[in-house]
Amino acid sequence: MLFAASMLLAVARSSVPACPTPRNVYIDAGVNWCNSLLIFKSVPEAKARLAEPWHIFGFEANKRIAPFANLCHRALSAGQPLPTPPIPPAGSTRDLARYAARYNCSKVQLGLRPASEHDRKVYKRQLLVPCMQRALARNLASIHADPALSDNASLLQHRLSLGASCDAVERSRYVFLPAAVGEKAGALEMQDNPVALITGGGGNAKNVPTYQAAMIDFSSWMGSSFAPSDFVVLKLDVEGAEHTIIPKMIADGTLGLVDVLLWECHHLPAWRHSPCHRLLRSVRDAGVSTIYQDPYPWAEPPVEQPLVAQPPPAR
Repeated sequence: MLFAASMLLAVARSSVPACPTPRNVYIDAGVNWCNSLLIFKSVPEAKARLAEPWHIFGFEANKRIAPFANLCHRALSAGQPLPTPPIPPAGSTRDLARYAARYNCSKVQLGLRPASEHDRKVYKRQLLVPCMQRALARNLASIHADPALSDNASLLQHRLSLGASCDAVERSRYVFLPAAVGEKAGALEMQDNPVALITGGGGNAKNVPTYQAAMIDFSSWMGSSFAPSDFVVLKLDVEGAEHTIIPKMIADGTLGLVDVLLWECHHLPAWRHSPCHRLLRSVRDAGVSTIYQDPYPWAEPPVEQPLVAQPPPAR
């Protein structure tokens, strides 16, 4: 099966002609608070191309994060620095812990023993997120959705069409796409959960309102947007959806369009014959020569990335 997949991808499938000048492309399939929007600049294989313009496409389905993500893309396209997010730009509970001390939510500040494994587990599973949620309550309450972004099918289709554009750009162009990526087009049910705003996850709490977010067929968009001559860096951190998206890309022949893959495999064990390891072998067999697993060995973000959000104003 894997051998057959790799043979299919000996030549990457694309339904668009190559642009006269090959493009440098970065796709961030999970922008969150713009945490990783500039991470392509740290990828070793991309550094020789940083003097050239890039075409950056960022996806984010969370309707409350979308307005800030759109602002990030507009600022960077105009040559301005990233704006400061309204809450710490954490992409995971591990990231959130980096900001805990600023909000009196560190292990020591909560009366736990730093060297205790038991206390570490209690902190991670029971105390960190609720403490940060309380400390950031006013900030979280100020974050609202913008229907002009999240419920605008024509805007999404227009921005998706820019993937196939060969227009020359003088500086890097950042395009925000308010949608989820998936193995098929449709809608993704998401929880309107404030915890997801500070942990980067979709959320699985009980009795939380839900909404429908747009979801695109990511493989089809790749095949209709980019050519084998383009240099493509893809960051795929999609909360488990990689287990359906990557097989679809292998079947369609679009994974071969990716030169560098940055990814995380979710919710599955790390033992040698686990689904994650089988999926990784499939990616390698499909012809992706450069693969980085999160946490990346060059993980320090560029200096223009805001690392710490402003703490809430004093009462």
